[in-house]
Formats: sequence, C-alpha cells, structure tokens
Amino acid sequence: MRHIPDLYTNTITALHCSPGEKNPVVSGDEKGIVVCYWYNTGETQSFFLKPRNIFCLSCSAHN
Repeated sequence: MRHIPDLYTNTITALHCSPGEKNPVVSGDEKGIVVCYWYNTGETQSFFLKPRNIFCLSCSAHN
C-alpha cells in the first residue's frame, strides 16, 4: 500500500475522508492537484484543477 505523501511532490495542504464511507481519502496540494486514494484497492485518481493552493476539501456523505 502506498502512503499519500508518496503520491505528491508538493506539500499537501488539504485532506479529507468521506464521512459516509471510510475507504476513499481525498487530498489537495499547494499546486492545485487533487488526489483520490482508495484504501481497499490502493488505486488513485488525480486531477489538476487550477494552479492554486487548495486549502479546503470536503467529501459528501452518500452511498
């Protein structure tokens, strides 16, 4: 299993776990990259939103 800091080359500035399901973890960094990490499979998905610091993330509780 990879650790979330291993997925980044920049500083992680926001982190949130889904309140409904504890499997996914969503994090953002100082350069605008968001990474979704699933503990049960070890899979990741990353997105580049804007070249700006992400200072807040929130996961919606849903099924």
